[in-house]
Amino acid sequence: MIPVLRKISALSTRHTSTVQQRTKRGQRSLLASAVSGNKKYFYVLGRSSSTFATADCTPTLDIPPVLKLKADTQSYLATYKDVLNDLTTISKHYDGHVPTELCTKLLEYNMPADGRVYGIITVLTYKSLIQREQLTAQNLKMAENLGWCIEMLHSTIKLAEEVEYQSTTRPGRQSWNKIQGNGGGTINNILMLESGIFELLRKHFSHLDNYVDLLELFQSAIFKATVGQSMNLLHTKQSVDTFNATLYNTIVSDKINSHLLYLPVASALHLAGVKNPKTFDQSKNLLLKISTLCQAHNDYLNCFGDPDETGEIGSDIKNNLCTWFAVKCLELANPEQRAIMLECYGKEDPEKVARVRQLYDDMDLLKKFAMYENQAYNEVIALIGQTSNEIPHDVFYTILEHCYKKAFNTIECLKNTESREWKVSQEDVRNYTNLYPEVIHELTEAAKQYKSKEAAEWYKKALEYTMSVGSTRNGLMVVSVYKDSVKDVQLTEENLRLAYLLGWCLELLHVTILLTDDMVDNSHKRRGQPCWFRVDGVGLNAINDAFMAENGVFVLLKKHFRHLDCYMDLVELFHENCFNSMCGQNMDMIFETKHVSTFNMESYDSLVLIKTSCHLFYLPIHLGLRLAGVEDKQVYDECAAITFDMGHYSQVKNDFLDCFGNPAVLGKVGIDIQTNKYSWLAVKCMQLADPQQKAIMEECYGKNDPQKVARVKKLYEELNLPSIHNKYEEEMVRKIKKRIEQAPDGVPRLALLEILKNTVLF
Repeated sequence: MIPVLRKISALSTRHTSTVQQRTKRGQRSLLASAVSGNKKYFYVLGRSSSTFATADCTPTLDIPPVLKLKADTQSYLATYKDVLNDLTTISKHYDGHVPTELCTKLLEYNMPADGRVYGIITVLTYKSLIQREQLTAQNLKMAENLGWCIEMLHSTIKLAEEVEYQSTTRPGRQSWNKIQGNGGGTINNILMLESGIFELLRKHFSHLDNYVDLLELFQSAIFKATVGQSMNLLHTKQSVDTFNATLYNTIVSDKINSHLLYLPVASALHLAGVKNPKTFDQSKNLLLKISTLCQAHNDYLNCFGDPDETGEIGSDIKNNLCTWFAVKCLELANPEQRAIMLECYGKEDPEKVARVRQLYDDMDLLKKFAMYENQAYNEVIALIGQTSNEIPHDVFYTILEHCYKKAFNTIECLKNTESREWKVSQEDVRNYTNLYPEVIHELTEAAKQYKSKEAAEWYKKALEYTMSVGSTRNGLMVVSVYKDSVKDVQLTEENLRLAYLLGWCLELLHVTILLTDDMVDNSHKRRGQPCWFRVDGVGLNAINDAFMAENGVFVLLKKHFRHLDCYMDLVELFHENCFNSMCGQNMDMIFETKHVSTFNMESYDSLVLIKTSCHLFYLPIHLGLRLAGVEDKQVYDECAAITFDMGHYSQVKNDFLDCFGNPAVLGKVGIDIQTNKYSWLAVKCMQLADPQQKAIMEECYGKNDPQKVARVKKLYEELNLPSIHNKYEEEMVRKIKKRIEQAPDGVPRLALLEILKNTVLF
């Protein structure tokens, strides 16, 4: 079944005592309490959890608009009427062979105006790819028409599915083929919808050079989707014993990703004139991850959702569909449980369907699904951060938000702040990254002054390896705060250039800290590649490289900022935070020698303040304020308090991903447990553990033994730390947002909200 954007995600009352969903200001959480026998599990269905409700609480449902970009939505919906008119007009050309009334009814019922999630992706992607001067009313109209072509394709496939599965309902209404008078004519209706796509493409895009590309893209998407559906249908006739993860992923790739997510983005790429095959391939791989996550969540809803709230009756079990739950059940089942699946799965008998659901309960699959969903979501977020900037990352965050409804939405955060545009634009990102070669050149030339060409070349090699052009996140914080703290008249080309350069100074300091951190921790990978000190011929020379990177900061400051009144403030800020970070690293090393029984949250908070908050958040924000000439002490104090909370949130998230993240996605292998790190998970575990569990920690934590590491991870899961982490995450984000929104005048609220957004999504 195709994953459709749900307005409500809820468990059936048979499986829940509490459902709580909150979506204010872009935050969504779904907390379920499932009962299996005498055990009661609380777990998060999604990325973040809000406060735990008691069993007798009334569920809170606060459903946001499907789209939050009002201008785009209004324009896009206005085009809907034009599309209907285009298609009904075309139908008239056939002299009554295709009745106009039927065409209109077919379109309005199967492609309603509110079914607009996937097509709007095309519009948003297209707008992010082209230059402002190209965004004419005519070009925007073409993007909107292309979006509705995608909606038609989606409706075509949905309608075909309803016939093939003999569905009686769809979300919120009766299936089209079950309406009196439609019946067998639905097959013809499906072909009408499909043909209408190409009529629209011909009418609106045949004059373009990329018309053939668009035609072939749609043809390929339809063919691939039908191949995937054919595979799905064929396997409904086979034994459930043949289901496995490889089959499931193939079905998702062909049947789901090809037309739901990849098609909207690829269409926009073609319309914008993008030709680089790597851009298409990278987008396809990332969107496949999102599609898999969406489909797994849809499988959950089909099995455990309340039909009154999801709008349809789940039928995956009786239809013998290859779902996430069926695959996971077979992976974990013992011979007796496998026999139950073979006997009951794919059978119409309600008692056998209920027996399969009971088996899912007995095997704690809901709990395992919650763990999978959380990890998969974090992996997608990490993968977006590693994707090239040819397609702005905000596009993928928006897709994730619209299709999975789990992203942090900064636009809604603006309700209680000034109504202005974000301060860091795509032009800023381009200008910032364009300075990268100049920064490398200036530092290399500075090294050449000391009569050592070899040292200069080595310096360049080290910088290019450790400070990639994609390293924009930290430096752009400086730019964001600066632009939000000065008047528009001060945003001259020269001043912006200084802000960009100051951002690169911050990146240099960050390189220094990471180089030393990798050596101290004896790490193997950083950002998907071997740590610098592990590269052949480097070794402990990396110590000197770290010093060179640090001193490069002051080379750039002297050259570009010495004429400013804030020059000494900037120099001192860098010295102060470099010292703080090294003290934090030293504290981390000392704590590694402590026994896990001594771990406590007070010491952890102190470590985070010095090691993480200072250079990742305090420094970039204060640099932007200093460059902007801000002198109000209250502004600095308030920003310092906010940055501590941001740093704490960031470090806790990093600790969690070190243990539960996917190394292939994160670009490094987690080693906190075996290296006796003073991590949030370890501290929280010791707070919650009973004497027997503490004994396990004392025996296994800090030991470089895979079995003992695995035992600690298992203990974390037994104590439900992933769900507790998600609850912490939700509450901390809410706390930081509230503090930013209530901050006094002079505090760069928009910039801080933007930094918070990027921290949550990073």
